[in-house]
Amino acid sequence: MGPVDVPINNSHLSISAARFKKEPSLAKIYTLLLLTSLLIFSALSLSWIEEEITILYVEDDTETAKHVSETLLLFSKNILIASNTEEAYEFFINNDIHLLITDIEMPGTDGYQVASFIKNHKNLSHIPVIVNSSMTTDAVRGKMSQVGVDGFVGKTDISNLFKLTKKFLLR
Repeated sequence: MGPVDVPINNSHLSISAARFKKEPSLAKIYTLLLLTSLLIFSALSLSWIEEEITILYVEDDTETAKHVSETLLLFSKNILIASNTEEAYEFFINNDIHLLITDIEMPGTDGYQVASFIKNHKNLSHIPVIVNSSMTTDAVRGKMSQVGVDGFVGKTDISNLFKLTKKFLLR
């Protein structure tokens, strides 16, 4: 395999596969650079996004919430983060939410109950719900499907979360 050219600000970065083998950390950096570039390119192609779009992200793990919300900022400047379902309900009462992304396992009421509440509420059922969870068994997916969840993504699958977010905001 020959060198790979990556355009960066009107210049090119050329990296060969042989160099990756000698310097594994360079391969990791290149991969992150490429993924970041793709995310930014995809986000820039979303010129329809306005500041009025509000995404509610429900996640009790602060590190996960921080990383995922940074990605969500590519879609909107209005990212609300709730660390539990009680906070999520408050956000729904006080804000016009356009997309809900929720974990399943949380203290108190779980993400299943939040998704069920949204999908069964006559004034909220139109809001797309994406479940982002480490619980990815067929049984869990089936339970979420019965509730009417619009998308289900494994916790570490940021690429699919990005795609689903884009899909549901384009509706």
